[in-house]
Amino acid sequence: MCSKKVILMGGLGNQLFQYAFSLRLATESGESVELDPNLGTVRLNGEGNPELSSFRIHFDFSPAEPKSTSNFAKRLVGLLIRTHLTAPSFQVRLFNSLLTIFAKLVLSIHYREIIRLHVSSDAGHNSVDFRKNLFIGYFQSYIYSNPEIEREILQKVTPQNLGESYLDLVKKAASEHPLIVHIRLTDYLTEKKFGIPSYEYYQRAIETQWISGKYNKIWLFSDDLSSARDFIPKVFREHISELNLDEFDSAQTLNIMRLGFGYVIANSTFSWWAARLSNTRDALVIYPDPWFDAMPTPKEMCPPNWVSIPR
Repeated sequence: MCSKKVILMGGLGNQLFQYAFSLRLATESGESVELDPNLGTVRLNGEGNPELSSFRIHFDFSPAEPKSTSNFAKRLVGLLIRTHLTAPSFQVRLFNSLLTIFAKLVLSIHYREIIRLHVSSDAGHNSVDFRKNLFIGYFQSYIYSNPEIEREILQKVTPQNLGESYLDLVKKAASEHPLIVHIRLTDYLTEKKFGIPSYEYYQRAIETQWISGKYNKIWLFSDDLSSARDFIPKVFREHISELNLDEFDSAQTLNIMRLGFGYVIANSTFSWWAARLSNTRDALVIYPDPWFDAMPTPKEMCPPNWVSIPR
């Protein structure tokens, strides 16, 4: 059994953060690392596997095989991450200390080995003891990465099957020099703590990008394209290039977004990674600040060369 484990959770963007953290963990510890999809709530691809597995990721640690697991252990992991991200108070710290002790016992039984547990107290960067052997967190911070890890991820995030339609988009990007604009709507409409960046954010961000003269077209990405157009100022709507993305899954769509020459991202880890892994060196990235409406922004989430605009 691998000596260190990272719980895989969330959609593709979160899974990529956990992958980057795992690479850092393997480097810092000199040990193999296992990504475990069994105890977190993980978004799956069309084949029923974690979305991360849609990429050609070949590393010296491999994802644990998905399997049925204890519902109690899974709920416990969910509770751990929620309570550790709650604003600290004496009562919360005391509860987390007792919960962590109990969780170590339960998870040691689950894994059949003694568990030394790290649970992140911030969705972004926080102090990590790499000597622990089980890590639970979102790890949404560029700090956990470094140039070597970035190159490793860049080499491996080509989806298994892209096909001729993708090659057509590569040619289209070369002529259109697209500004990538991402507007995440459907699930965020019910996630009031996350919130959706305002029309004013997108207006200022697109105006800031467009004045550079670098772009010929806007490539609009959204889970609700018809509604997303309302967030684009009318003067720019004529520049939106129509893309047919129906045949592409999440991993393929992220790879298409990497073709951009600049980015206006949503408060979404999905577009964060598209911008971070852009094929365009030193592409200008604009992001909303604060990241969430009613939650703390993950600590040191965005690189210092990205530009923030009030949401």
